[in-house]
Amino acid sequence: MHPGRMTILDFLSGRADFYFLKRRGQSIRQRWTGPGLLATFLPNFNALMLHASAIVRNGRAAVFLAPDEGGKTTAVRLAPSGTILCDDQVIVRRGRGGFRAWGTPWGLHVDARTSAPLSGLFLLKKAKRFALEPLQGRSLIPFIWEEIKNPLSILPKPLKKKAFSILCDIVESVPCWTLSFPKNHIDWNEIDAALKRTGKKEDTRHTTHR
Repeated sequence: MHPGRMTILDFLSGRADFYFLKRRGQSIRQRWTGPGLLATFLPNFNALMLHASAIVRNGRAAVFLAPDEGGKTTAVRLAPSGTILCDDQVIVRRGRGGFRAWGTPWGLHVDARTSAPLSGLFLLKKAKRFALEPLQGRSLIPFIWEEIKNPLSILPKPLKKKAFSILCDIVESVPCWTLSFPKNHIDWNEIDAALKRTGKKEDTRHTTHR
């Protein structure tokens, strides 16, 4: 409850009800029907909203992780081809065949109608030269959780634990890399090759520099 408004979230039925003073209706709708609200319900559907960008190339989704101003939009815009799912908020959902990445409408470049198998997580770092290095997935957990935890803080404890479990499953089942790059260059041949690799992440030991 807040002055002039009240929100009731029913996680059992997946429903949100808003009550507000009529004069405040427009501002409430603009603020409370965005990614933060959707993110709170996604764990019920075996999904999380990640603060990330994502692009589909050759039928595979690459998700790029970084804080604000960390290069998420730049990374996907440097791609010579592919479908940008979103450059700021991406949904990752578990299905029968593994995790899929979905676009959302919240970003400068979006395609919220498209999804693809999640084939790689890339932690972005700005650098003077391109480098792609394998990364232990579990080391990403603190960073990703810090980026997504605010809307999840209101969840009941069982759902919050489920959200954290989904995150752990994502980083354990999807290959991860650190991607260092200057602002105007990413070697997309190396990205595509990384996305095609199969087998356990710990078997990948390839590092490239350009």
